[in-house]
Amino acid sequence: MIIQAFNTGRTYTREGQRIAYTVVSRDADDFLQLATVAFYDVDRMVDGVLTIAVDPEAAVKDRDVLNAYDRGGYGYIADYALRDQLKTAAAAVAPVGVAR
Repeated sequence: MIIQAFNTGRTYTREGQRIAYTVVSRDADDFLQLATVAFYDVDRMVDGVLTIAVDPEAAVKDRDVLNAYDRGGYGYIADYALRDQLKTAAAAVAPVGVAR
């Protein structure tokens, strides 16, 4: 499992908004692929599962996750171990304006 993490730069806290995510599954047809993504926003203490439409050849990008998260409609993560891994990864992201 590959966990991605980033800081949106939004100032919800003094650290910004740090989010970690991983692609749980991908279902494809000839034209469209739906990625199921689990995420954790450590600064707002929000976690969930999103469904994101992506090109079959493309990776899920940070902006895809943020756009889907902003639209809402996500479910909750049932896998608590995965949620904890995402939380740890999000907390490790550098705060706004600080390089790690």
